[in-house]
Amino acid sequence: MARPNLSLLMAAATALACGLAPGGADARARQPAFLPGGAVADPPAGFVDFCARDTVSCAAGLSPDRLPALTLAATACAAGEQCTQPWSAAAMVTGAIEPGATLPAAALLRPAVVRSPAPTMRPAVAPADLLATVKRVNSQVNRRVIQVSDRDARGIDEYWERPAAGKHPVGDCEDIAIEKRMTLVEGGFPPELLFLAVVFKQGFGLHTVLIARLPDGDRVLDSLSGHLRRWNETRYVWLRQQRADAPMEWHRIGGLPNVTLVSQPAAGEGGRS
Repeated sequence: MARPNLSLLMAAATALACGLAPGGADARARQPAFLPGGAVADPPAGFVDFCARDTVSCAAGLSPDRLPALTLAATACAAGEQCTQPWSAAAMVTGAIEPGATLPAAALLRPAVVRSPAPTMRPAVAPADLLATVKRVNSQVNRRVIQVSDRDARGIDEYWERPAAGKHPVGDCEDIAIEKRMTLVEGGFPPELLFLAVVFKQGFGLHTVLIARLPDGDRVLDSLSGHLRRWNETRYVWLRQQRADAPMEWHRIGGLPNVTLVSQPAAGEGGRS
Protein backbone atom coordinates (compact mmCIF):
# COMPACT_ATOMS: atom_id res chain seq x y z
CA MET A 1 0.00 0.00 0.00
CA ALA A 2 0.98 3.65 -0.25
CA ARG A 3 0.68 6.52 2.24
CA PRO A 4 -1.09 5.77 5.54
CA ASN A 5 -4.74 6.78 5.78
CA LEU A 6 -5.36 8.69 9.02
CA SER A 7 -8.82 7.30 9.73
CA LEU A 8 -7.73 3.71 9.22
CA LEU A 9 -4.69 4.24 11.41
CA MET A 10 -6.92 5.73 14.10
CA ALA A 11 -9.15 2.66 13.83
CA ALA A 12 -6.15 0.40 14.23
CA ALA A 13 -4.88 2.39 17.20
CA THR A 14 -8.30 2.17 18.82
CA ALA A 15 -8.36 -1.57 18.26
CA LEU A 16 -4.95 -1.93 19.86
CA ALA A 17 -5.99 0.18 22.82
CA CYS A 18 -9.08 -1.96 23.29
CA GLY A 19 -7.07 -5.16 23.20
CA LEU A 20 -8.54 -6.34 19.90
CA ALA A 21 -5.26 -7.25 18.27
CA PRO A 22 -4.28 -10.90 18.70
CA GLY A 23 -2.14 -11.25 21.78
CA GLY A 24 -0.68 -14.36 23.36
CA ALA A 25 -1.60 -17.95 22.69
CA ASP A 26 -4.51 -17.87 25.15
CA ALA A 27 -6.05 -14.81 23.51
CA ARG A 28 -5.71 -16.33 20.05
CA ALA A 29 -7.22 -19.60 21.20
CA ARG A 30 -10.36 -17.77 22.30
CA GLN A 31 -10.89 -16.26 18.85
CA PRO A 32 -13.10 -17.98 16.27
CA ALA A 33 -11.57 -19.99 13.45
CA PHE A 34 -13.27 -17.79 10.86
CA LEU A 35 -13.03 -14.01 10.58
CA PRO A 36 -16.17 -12.57 12.22
CA GLY A 37 -18.17 -10.20 10.05
CA GLY A 38 -19.17 -6.74 11.21
CA ALA A 39 -20.91 -3.66 9.85
CA VAL A 40 -20.84 -2.86 6.14
CA ALA A 41 -17.89 -0.67 5.12
CA ASP A 42 -16.79 1.04 1.93
CA PRO A 43 -14.30 -0.98 -0.14
CA PRO A 44 -10.74 0.41 -0.43
CA ALA A 45 -10.47 3.18 -3.01
CA GLY A 46 -7.78 1.34 -4.96
CA PHE A 47 -9.95 -1.76 -5.17
CA VAL A 48 -12.91 0.26 -6.49
CA ASP A 49 -10.72 1.72 -9.22
CA PHE A 50 -9.39 -1.75 -10.05
CA CYS A 51 -12.91 -3.18 -10.42
CA ALA A 52 -14.00 -0.27 -12.62
CA ARG A 53 -10.97 -0.84 -14.87
CA ASP A 54 -10.98 -4.65 -14.94
CA THR A 55 -14.26 -6.23 -13.93
CA VAL A 56 -13.28 -9.74 -14.98
CA SER A 57 -10.21 -9.84 -12.75
CA CYS A 58 -12.20 -8.20 -9.97
CA ALA A 59 -14.81 -10.97 -10.21
CA ALA A 60 -12.02 -13.60 -10.15
CA GLY A 61 -13.94 -16.58 -11.47
CA LEU A 62 -17.41 -15.80 -10.16
CA SER A 63 -20.40 -16.53 -12.37
CA PRO A 64 -20.42 -14.36 -15.55
CA ASP A 65 -24.03 -13.35 -14.91
CA ARG A 66 -22.81 -11.27 -11.98
CA LEU A 67 -20.51 -9.10 -14.08
CA PRO A 68 -23.12 -6.46 -15.07
CA ALA A 69 -24.07 -5.83 -11.45
CA LEU A 70 -20.41 -5.74 -10.42
CA THR A 71 -19.68 -3.23 -13.18
CA LEU A 72 -22.58 -1.08 -12.03
CA ALA A 73 -21.49 -1.12 -8.40
CA ALA A 74 -17.85 -0.36 -9.20
CA THR A 75 -18.75 2.45 -11.60
CA ALA A 76 -21.08 4.08 -9.09
CA CYS A 77 -18.61 3.82 -6.25
CA ALA A 78 -15.72 5.12 -8.37
CA ALA A 79 -17.87 8.10 -9.35
CA GLY A 80 -18.22 9.07 -5.71
CA GLU A 81 -21.57 7.51 -4.88
CA GLN A 82 -21.97 5.77 -1.55
CA CYS A 83 -20.41 2.35 -1.93
CA THR A 84 -22.42 0.69 0.82
CA GLN A 85 -25.91 1.18 -0.68
CA PRO A 86 -27.98 -1.98 -0.13
CA TRP A 87 -28.75 -2.35 -3.81
CA SER A 88 -25.08 -2.93 -4.68
CA ALA A 89 -24.70 -5.82 -2.25
CA ALA A 90 -27.99 -7.43 -3.22
CA ALA A 91 -27.24 -7.06 -6.90
CA MET A 92 -23.91 -8.80 -6.51
CA VAL A 93 -25.48 -11.78 -4.77
CA THR A 94 -28.44 -12.22 -7.12
CA GLY A 95 -26.86 -11.02 -10.34
CA ALA A 96 -29.70 -8.54 -10.80
CA ILE A 97 -30.78 -5.14 -9.53
CA GLU A 98 -33.48 -5.03 -6.89
CA PRO A 99 -36.87 -3.80 -8.19
CA GLY A 100 -37.44 -0.19 -7.26
CA ALA A 101 -33.81 0.46 -6.38
CA THR A 102 -32.66 4.06 -6.82
CA LEU A 103 -29.54 3.98 -8.95
CA PRO A 104 -27.14 6.92 -9.35
CA ALA A 105 -26.78 8.42 -12.82
CA ALA A 106 -23.13 7.41 -12.89
CA ALA A 107 -24.11 3.78 -12.53
CA LEU A 108 -25.94 3.35 -15.82
CA LEU A 109 -25.43 -0.25 -16.82
CA ARG A 110 -22.66 -0.82 -19.32
CA PRO A 111 -20.86 -3.92 -20.58
CA ALA A 112 -18.36 -5.49 -18.23
CA VAL A 113 -14.88 -4.08 -18.62
CA VAL A 114 -12.75 -6.89 -19.97
CA ARG A 115 -9.16 -5.79 -19.60
CA SER A 116 -7.97 -9.25 -18.65
CA PRO A 117 -9.24 -12.43 -20.30
CA ALA A 118 -11.55 -14.61 -18.25
CA PRO A 119 -9.49 -17.11 -16.25
CA THR A 120 -9.08 -20.56 -17.78
CA MET A 121 -10.65 -22.87 -15.23
CA ARG A 122 -9.20 -26.29 -14.47
CA PRO A 123 -11.13 -29.08 -12.76
CA ALA A 124 -12.07 -28.20 -9.19
CA VAL A 125 -9.49 -28.88 -6.50
CA ALA A 126 -10.42 -31.86 -4.33
CA PRO A 127 -11.32 -30.85 -0.76
CA ALA A 128 -8.42 -32.86 0.63
CA ASP A 129 -6.01 -30.88 -1.55
CA LEU A 130 -7.22 -27.38 -0.64
CA LEU A 131 -4.64 -26.70 2.08
CA ALA A 132 -1.72 -28.05 0.05
CA THR A 133 -2.80 -25.98 -2.95
CA VAL A 134 -3.03 -22.78 -0.92
CA LYS A 135 0.40 -23.37 0.63
CA ARG A 136 1.96 -24.00 -2.77
CA VAL A 137 0.47 -20.93 -4.46
CA ASN A 138 1.33 -18.63 -1.55
CA SER A 139 4.95 -19.73 -1.64
CA GLN A 140 5.27 -19.69 -5.43
CA VAL A 141 3.80 -16.21 -5.91
CA ASN A 142 5.87 -14.75 -3.06
CA ARG A 143 9.02 -16.08 -4.74
CA ARG A 144 8.02 -15.03 -8.26
CA VAL A 145 6.66 -11.51 -7.74
CA ILE A 146 9.07 -8.86 -6.49
CA GLN A 147 7.30 -6.71 -3.91
CA VAL A 148 7.61 -3.04 -4.87
CA SER A 149 5.38 -0.12 -3.89
CA ASP A 150 3.07 1.46 -6.46
CA ARG A 151 4.96 4.74 -6.04
CA ASP A 152 8.26 3.08 -6.96
CA ALA A 153 6.82 0.87 -9.71
CA ARG A 154 4.38 3.28 -11.38
CA GLY A 155 4.92 6.70 -9.86
CA ILE A 156 1.42 6.75 -8.35
CA ASP A 157 -0.25 5.43 -5.22
CA GLU A 158 -2.95 2.81 -4.83
CA TYR A 159 -3.04 1.35 -8.34
CA TRP A 160 -4.31 -2.19 -7.87
CA GLU A 161 -3.81 -4.71 -10.69
CA ARG A 162 -2.62 -8.20 -11.37
CA PRO A 163 1.17 -8.20 -11.88
CA ALA A 164 2.13 -8.45 -15.53
CA ALA A 165 3.42 -11.75 -16.84
CA GLY A 166 7.12 -11.87 -17.49
CA LYS A 167 10.47 -12.87 -16.11
CA HIS A 168 10.52 -10.36 -13.24
CA PRO A 169 6.96 -9.30 -12.35
CA VAL A 170 6.56 -6.65 -9.65
CA GLY A 171 3.68 -5.56 -7.45
CA ASP A 172 2.75 -4.40 -3.98
CA CYS A 173 0.74 -6.29 -1.37
CA GLU A 174 -2.61 -5.77 -3.11
CA ASP A 175 -1.25 -6.84 -6.50
CA ILE A 176 0.30 -9.94 -4.99
CA ALA A 177 -2.97 -10.82 -3.25
CA ILE A 178 -4.80 -10.43 -6.58
CA GLU A 179 -2.22 -12.64 -8.30
CA LYS A 180 -2.64 -15.36 -5.69
CA ARG A 181 -6.41 -15.26 -6.01
CA MET A 182 -6.32 -15.48 -9.80
CA THR A 183 -3.70 -18.25 -9.75
CA LEU A 184 -5.80 -20.28 -7.33
CA VAL A 185 -8.99 -19.77 -9.34
CA GLU A 186 -7.25 -20.71 -12.59
CA GLY A 187 -6.05 -23.86 -10.85
CA GLY A 188 -9.58 -24.92 -9.93
CA PHE A 189 -9.82 -23.50 -6.40
CA PRO A 190 -13.41 -22.43 -5.56
CA PRO A 191 -13.54 -18.62 -5.94
CA GLU A 192 -16.23 -18.36 -3.27
CA LEU A 193 -13.64 -19.46 -0.70
CA LEU A 194 -11.25 -16.57 -1.42
CA PHE A 195 -11.47 -12.95 -0.31
CA LEU A 196 -9.28 -9.95 0.46
CA ALA A 197 -8.76 -8.34 3.85
CA VAL A 198 -7.07 -5.16 5.10
CA VAL A 199 -4.98 -5.31 8.27
CA PHE A 200 -2.70 -3.04 10.28
CA LYS A 201 0.80 -4.11 11.27
CA GLN A 202 2.59 -2.17 13.98
CA GLY A 203 5.77 -0.58 12.67
CA PHE A 204 4.65 -1.16 9.09
CA GLY A 205 1.20 0.29 8.38
CA LEU A 206 -1.81 -0.88 6.41
CA HIS A 207 -1.44 -4.13 4.50
CA THR A 208 -3.67 -6.26 2.24
CA VAL A 209 -3.76 -10.06 2.33
CA LEU A 210 -5.73 -12.85 0.69
CA ILE A 211 -7.84 -15.16 2.85
CA ALA A 212 -8.65 -18.76 1.97
CA ARG A 213 -11.67 -20.10 3.83
CA LEU A 214 -10.84 -23.75 4.53
CA PRO A 215 -13.02 -26.23 6.43
CA ASP A 216 -11.05 -25.75 9.65
CA GLY A 217 -10.73 -21.96 9.51
CA ASP A 218 -9.46 -18.94 7.58
CA ARG A 219 -5.83 -19.05 6.39
CA VAL A 220 -3.79 -15.97 5.45
CA LEU A 221 -1.86 -15.78 2.19
CA ASP A 222 0.59 -13.00 3.01
CA SER A 223 3.18 -11.29 0.82
CA LEU A 224 5.25 -10.68 3.97
CA SER A 225 5.43 -14.33 4.97
CA GLY A 226 5.96 -17.67 3.30
CA HIS A 227 4.12 -19.37 6.15
CA LEU A 228 0.41 -20.03 5.80
CA ARG A 229 -1.04 -18.92 9.13
CA ARG A 230 -4.51 -18.95 10.56
CA TRP A 231 -5.92 -15.44 10.79
CA ASN A 232 -5.93 -15.60 14.60
CA GLU A 233 -2.27 -16.64 14.68
CA THR A 234 -1.11 -13.35 13.19
CA ARG A 235 -0.27 -10.23 15.16
CA TYR A 236 -2.23 -8.00 12.83
CA VAL A 237 -5.08 -5.68 13.72
CA TRP A 238 -7.88 -6.80 11.40
CA LEU A 239 -9.82 -3.88 9.92
CA ARG A 240 -12.10 -5.02 7.10
CA GLN A 241 -12.79 -7.93 4.83
CA GLN A 242 -14.39 -8.55 1.46
CA ARG A 243 -17.42 -10.74 0.93
CA ALA A 244 -16.17 -13.62 -1.21
CA ASP A 245 -19.26 -13.95 -3.42
CA ALA A 246 -19.81 -10.17 -3.72
CA PRO A 247 -16.47 -8.45 -4.41
CA MET A 248 -17.79 -4.89 -3.95
CA GLU A 249 -19.29 -5.67 -0.54
CA TRP A 250 -16.87 -5.12 2.33
CA HIS A 251 -17.37 -5.38 6.08
CA ARG A 252 -15.58 -4.34 9.21
CA ILE A 253 -14.32 -7.18 11.36
CA GLY A 254 -16.77 -8.12 14.07
CA GLY A 255 -15.73 -6.88 17.52
CA LEU A 256 -13.92 -3.75 16.38
CA PRO A 257 -15.07 -0.41 17.82
CA ASN A 258 -17.55 1.58 15.74
CA VAL A 259 -15.08 3.86 13.99
CA THR A 260 -15.22 5.43 10.54
CA LEU A 261 -12.95 3.86 7.93
CA VAL A 262 -12.42 6.32 5.08
CA SER A 263 -11.84 4.65 1.71
CA GLN A 264 -11.50 7.76 -0.49
CA PRO A 265 -8.27 9.48 0.67
CA ALA A 266 -7.00 12.56 -1.08
CA ALA A 267 -3.73 11.05 -2.20
CA GLY A 268 -3.44 7.36 -1.54
CA GLU A 269 -4.30 5.01 1.25
CA GLY A 270 -2.28 2.40 2.99
CA GLY A 271 1.07 1.54 4.45
CA ARG A 272 4.36 0.69 2.78
CA SER A 273 2.93 -2.27 0.85
